[in-house]
Amino acid sequence: MGVILAIETSTPRGSVAVAAEGEVVFAEEFVTKRSHNAALFAPLGRALQRAGPHLSGVVVGLGPGSYTGIRIGIAAAQGVSLARAIPVVGAASLSGLPGKGTLVGDARRDSFFLQERGGGPEIMDEMAFRERIEASPDQPWVTFDARVPLCLEQIEIAQPSAQVLAIAPLDFSKEQPIEPIYLRAPFVTTPNQPRQAISPKRPEPS
Repeated sequence: MGVILAIETSTPRGSVAVAAEGEVVFAEEFVTKRSHNAALFAPLGRALQRAGPHLSGVVVGLGPGSYTGIRIGIAAAQGVSLARAIPVVGAASLSGLPGKGTLVGDARRDSFFLQERGGGPEIMDEMAFRERIEASPDQPWVTFDARVPLCLEQIEIAQPSAQVLAIAPLDFSKEQPIEPIYLRAPFVTTPNQPRQAISPKRPEPS
């Protein structure tokens, strides 16, 4: 398994951790209201110092969560990967929770989402969301939101942790694109039809 660096920045409480042969040897959390911009780098530097020259892989949480926070975590993970010439893998931030559980949250636009381990987010309206939660009262429901969606008492607030990601059973041998987990496909605009070039007007012969 080697020495693994983990970065998790999908929520306001970010974290970094280092594991050696499946045992966490360094962990640090930090909180910021500005999407983990500069706040990540001091803990990351300490983590890299603790990992030393034997770092063999990087794992980063992909969300869903704060878009900007996740992008910063991905950029930092890819930077370490390039600098050290080691593999980097992404994992759903739900993998940063110990035990079982289904992640739920507010998807905005009067909608909500559920995400099982190993699957992608499922978007639904309020009625369908309530029905799913209330139909399985014994299911461990968790949210990364600051407030429990719809104040449903079955849902608990949780925080993904780099410590858990660092020891997760991940395959570093397969190279895959590292992209955030979107609740909805990114909105991409279609460019307007290019305007026809206007030739410069030549002076009329005298």
